[in-house]
Amino acid sequence: MDYTKFHKTPDGKNVFISIDSRISRHNPLYKAWKAKSFTDGDITLHFILMDIFALAGKAVNINEITERVDLYLSSFREPRMFDESTVRKKLKEYVSEGIFLTEKHGKALYYKMVEENHLCNIDMLDFFRK
Repeated sequence: MDYTKFHKTPDGKNVFISIDSRISRHNPLYKAWKAKSFTDGDITLHFILMDIFALAGKAVNINEITERVDLYLSSFREPRMFDESTVRKKLKEYVSEGIFLTEKHGKALYYKMVEENHLCNIDMLDFFRK
């Protein structure tokens, strides 16, 4: 029986589990876990962004962030490159998760990291639920 299902939406693919636990004899969560993927790029960009924002100490626009990512990666022999669209998508994801905040300065959108004491108020199980 296939417990994992998905629906395509304008935002992407949503994977979910539909199961009657009274009749299941195995762990259907394993297949859902296997469906979730993180690439080396996701992990690399995560740590670069965390480092950039920890050092920035202020709100930064997408152009500055992209330049800092490029500068950060320039010290590696064969760096992985991230285009502005990829960085913007990751920032949007982190804003929706409550890790970053946005501010409007004129027409430009600026990003800043949420203060640590604010993150401590988040239910960690909820935070890592994806």
